[in-house]
Amino acid sequence: MLIFKDVFTDDELSSDSFPMKLVDDLVYEFKGRHVIRKEGEILLPGANPSAEGEDGDEGSEEHVERGIDIVLNHKLVEMNCYEDQATFKSYVKTFMKKVVDYMEKEGRSKEDIDTFKKKIQG
Repeated sequence: MLIFKDVFTDDELSSDSFPMKLVDDLVYEFKGRHVIRKEGEILLPGANPSAEGEDGDEGSEEHVERGIDIVLNHKLVEMNCYEDQATFKSYVKTFMKKVVDYMEKEGRSKEDIDTFKKKIQG
């Protein structure tokens, strides 16, 4: 399994276990789905808990977790950069500068960096 990590924080962002596509040769788009999970529940493909006598609904109070599977699996957290348009623009400008600096540090060509800048603004 391939894990995608943030190069600045080393946080997990996603993995190739989710449907994904490369958009404009620039960013990956991942498809998640809304899920409801019971605490400690592990579902394997093809498993049928009711046929195996593991219903678990008999008088027990269980903690239930709801959300998008990618968010839950990779422990993603909400960012506060979406408060208003000015805050978002400021965040994106700062982040894109970090990305360009990283590309330069990693030895990317000026042509690659210019192409990135052009595509990201499009």
